[in-house]
Amino acid sequence: MSTRVQKIDFSKAVVVDFDPVTEKWCLYGLSDGGTLKIRPIVTGVIRLSERDPNTSEPLYRWNHAEQFCVIPNPELRSTPSQGPMTPEKTRQSISSSVDFDSKGGEEWSIYNLSDGTVLKTKIELQKVIRTNLYDNLGNPVYGHSSTLVHRLSINHELIERSTPAPEKHGPYS
Repeated sequence: MSTRVQKIDFSKAVVVDFDPVTEKWCLYGLSDGGTLKIRPIVTGVIRLSERDPNTSEPLYRWNHAEQFCVIPNPELRSTPSQGPMTPEKTRQSISSSVDFDSKGGEEWSIYNLSDGTVLKTKIELQKVIRTNLYDNLGNPVYGHSSTLVHRLSINHELIERSTPAPEKHGPYS
């Protein structure tokens, strides 16, 4: 099976405005007694001039940010850590991996795009870690790895249809 890589011309892409219908938190119970809340926030959308070769649907790209917080187990709170929390300091301070389970809050965030398409997105959590650092509120600092899951409902008017064959009129046409 060969994979054809299609070169994308971003200069021909169209910026598509969007309105959030709902931006839902995904909720997870942590094995240390805390609750993790995370949600994706779409920050920009483009529609490419290229199309899916199988469906003729337009292709989209978008940027997003993640909002992430943990409501910690009160027993894990401590004095805030001193100094700036740099990525290097955080990496060196990982104390444990934390198991997690969904609390039934893995709902989609939904966006109406100005071209009539609907974008649904949510975050799938893959790993959670806790550091031995504490934020300015005295809460343990957590980190995570995740992936974005999405679904698009393309506006049917944007799908290119092949030209239908002319209708035949009579048996000898």
